[in-house]
Amino acid sequence: MRDTIREKNFLCYNRVIREYRLALVAMIYEMGLQDKGIISLGAKGVDSIFGGVFPNKIGDFIEDKEQNEMVSNALRKIKPLYPIDADGDIDAEFLPEWGSGAVGQWSNFAPQYKRVYFNVVTESCYYEDCIYMSEKVFKPISQLVPFIYVSNPFCMSKFRELGFKTFHPWINESYDEEVDNDKRFFMILDEIKRLCSMSKEEIHKWYYEMEDILLYNQEHFANYKLEDRKNCWNEISEVIGG
Repeated sequence: MRDTIREKNFLCYNRVIREYRLALVAMIYEMGLQDKGIISLGAKGVDSIFGGVFPNKIGDFIEDKEQNEMVSNALRKIKPLYPIDADGDIDAEFLPEWGSGAVGQWSNFAPQYKRVYFNVVTESCYYEDCIYMSEKVFKPISQLVPFIYVSNPFCMSKFRELGFKTFHPWINESYDEEVDNDKRFFMILDEIKRLCSMSKEEIHKWYYEMEDILLYNQEHFANYKLEDRKNCWNEISEVIGG
């Protein structure tokens, strides 16, 4: 495996459409990076249930008028592609019966992580004044893949508080400290672009330089005792509640 060059640079799942996810995928296409990633965007049956609507322009998420128009133009270009299915995935329209145990069935994308060098994780929250971590971010940890976290500020700091290691300087994580939603968004785009500018040989070397961190995080996550997990979620709940 160590000598095998991976097929794509990154993985980016966006099953339920949200404005910041739409903007992110639109700009990935606008920058011409779509062929470097495994990307999904929306599933009509799922979006109708969760209230996702594909707009014609970006709303107040991007306040600067020129930047908003740039992203909105990019958004209109990809609208005919909706929904975008991730290459090699199961049917994104599959709806599990919540609580039946079927969630694991559609969440098991392990082979996809073996095809990429990093994950662009788009969390369920971005604008809210909270720190929220769902299963989305623990998938790359379990699959030994570094990630860029498209979420609220200070989530990466919280990971370190919980005993995980993050990926600076291999990934510029300064976006995590930016509280301005617009600035954080474009900082994330810049970092995706930088990583995608690497040759396959460069990013392959880059990935294996983080091997010790990736193995540590996987073990740290796997060895969490039940009480540790309770404490983890209690801490997160306190932040959300506070």
